[in-house]
Amino acid sequence: MKIGKIIKEIRTERGMKQGDLAKSCEITQVYLSQVENEVKMPSNALVKIISRELKVPISVLYYLAIEEEDVPKHKQPAYHQLSSTIESLIKSVYL
Repeated sequence: MKIGKIIKEIRTERGMKQGDLAKSCEITQVYLSQVENEVKMPSNALVKIISRELKVPISVLYYLAIEEEDVPKHKQPAYHQLSSTIESLIKSVYL
């Protein structure tokens, strides 16, 4: 799961500075940097706060963070078939 990468991507698309997002989430910029660089895995509570500050539903963050290895092998063909379409739809609505 690439939750940190997605957080960074949305934050930069929104034109937010890392320090500003960290401050609004009441965490340090160092910690947010570690999350965005996949060094630390944020708690569900922190992801909820970050999603609120980015104005993106938490489910959107989690969906966009899914990687192929997160999907059971027997469901990967369906994931491959649908993932790009679903991602485009989500981005057009929420980002």
